[in-house]
Amino acid sequence: MNQLSFDDLLDDKKELILCQLSPGFHWLRITSGHTPSELMSRVHFSLHGFDYLYENTQGKNEILNLFDGLVKIMTWEEVNERGEG
Repeated sequence: MNQLSFDDLLDDKKELILCQLSPGFHWLRITSGHTPSELMSRVHFSLHGFDYLYENTQGKNEILNLFDGLVKIMTWEEVNERGEG
């Protein structure tokens, strides 16, 4: 289970993790509070301080253009190893 530490709460990182689930389908995780307001209606759920979105390639590109923080591209295996999926 992904748990936030006290340091994580103080750090307030702007981060987007991008993972391609299949050709044309992407999983995105954005630190809550840093999801651009125009994207909030597209958030599928929020959990443990993160907003989760599932998008096609066009939607993913739109989100990447709007997001102004650190972007990490990971494989699904890496996401699961870190316990973030």
